[in-house]
Amino acid sequence: CYALVDPCSTVERDGMPYAVCINGFNATIKRVRKLNNGFVLEPDSDDPTYEPKVFNFNDPDTMSVTVIGRVVYYVLPTDWEF
Repeated sequence: CYALVDPCSTVERDGMPYAVCINGFNATIKRVRKLNNGFVLEPDSDDPTYEPKVFNFNDPDTMSVTVIGRVVYYVLPTDWEF
């Protein structure tokens, strides 16, 4: 699918979809919830193997998460099937 992203560097509304970069390499779109010192990234999926991921920056082994922007619109391909 295609997503229209409004660039920003902070999460303004919990639970909304944001484009984020994980560890400077992998970009993804997830619903984001802020923690006191980190983020929870929640996938929009009915597949139980896709679970929320917690990034707690108090843990020295946690990868960095950079907010790229808020998803304001998305389009699915016309031949998309569930």
